[in-house]
Amino acid sequence: MITSRSLSSRATEEETTEILRSPTGWRPGAVEGLVAALREFGPGIDDPAVHEPQTGISPVAQPGVVAFRELVLRAFPDTGSLGILRPAHVPGRSEHKEGRAWDWKVCRDTQGEQAEELLSWLLATDRHGNAFAAARRFGIMYLIWDSRIWGAYAAAQGWRPYTGPHPHTDHVHISFSRRGARGETSWWRRFGLDIIADPAAKEAL
Repeated sequence: MITSRSLSSRATEEETTEILRSPTGWRPGAVEGLVAALREFGPGIDDPAVHEPQTGISPVAQPGVVAFRELVLRAFPDTGSLGILRPAHVPGRSEHKEGRAWDWKVCRDTQGEQAEELLSWLLATDRHGNAFAAARRFGIMYLIWDSRIWGAYAAAQGWRPYTGPHPHTDHVHISFSRRGARGETSWWRRFGLDIIADPAAKEAL
């Protein structure tokens, strides 16, 4: 029975999933399946994430963040994860404490090309003219990498200097809106959290 999802959409989904499951390691163009998947969307898109800083504590990694982690690690299998959660007793405000931020372990000096490939895709304008389209469809709120910060809520300013205590040269920090963290944005509505998220994934604190 043919559903409302087009055959081309299903083919793109299969292509995306196959690339994410590939055991062969990263290569230039590793996000090509994601690029193809993004082309399947129409012009309608999520609003840019507003700034929603941490206000509470949750010991649970949120499903949209877990799914995004698995998507990235399957596209870039020689990179790693520094975790989603952060204990409540650690000083400072952080979306990690609500389970809606992820630190992607990728080294600027040896894996910088991989980081730039993913970040460029997240912030690229799509074929409909939607700025930072992929970031909006995942509900990404802000990114920190190599002493720079980019925020969806301040996108017109582009990458700005980041002067926090950690330069973020050994990982990319990715914070999500609450909708993005819950997996309620358009990427997950289209492809589903179960396509990519690994329910047996072990969370590192």
